[in-house]
Amino acid sequence: MTRTAEWRSAVNEMGEIPVLEEDGDRLSQTAPLLLRLAERYGRFGGRDESEQFEILRWLFWDNHKLTGYMAPYRFQRAFTQSPDPNALKFLKDRLDQFLDILEKRLARQSFVMTNGRASWISPRARISNTQKTRAGTISARATPR
Repeated sequence: MTRTAEWRSAVNEMGEIPVLEEDGDRLSQTAPLLLRLAERYGRFGGRDESEQFEILRWLFWDNHKLTGYMAPYRFQRAFTQSPDPNALKFLKDRLDQFLDILEKRLARQSFVMTNGRASWISPRARISNTQKTRAGTISARATPR
């Protein structure tokens, strides 16, 4: 559905979800949406410049490193008839390195980022993906706390 010209024209030219509709405007891309919602509702946005920087640091890391490798790995495994084993190995090795970074962070604290009032970025979806990735399958379904 998101790949059709009609959907892209009507909803999001990038052809991706999530999309947030706010006052008739359609906004997209997860990280900017999270930042927008944090600003709108005064929660999860960091109490000071240092916490805001840390939130951005982890959001960019997730977008460029973790999700940047998880998405093509998952696509290759699930939707490609004959994936290149060398490409799969490369993607999985990189993904495992990034998941190790996340696991080390979560060994020290319950959430990737906390601001004292509420937690930012629940690790449960990532932990679920970490365990399943290492077992050879990936699920995007989050595990409730």
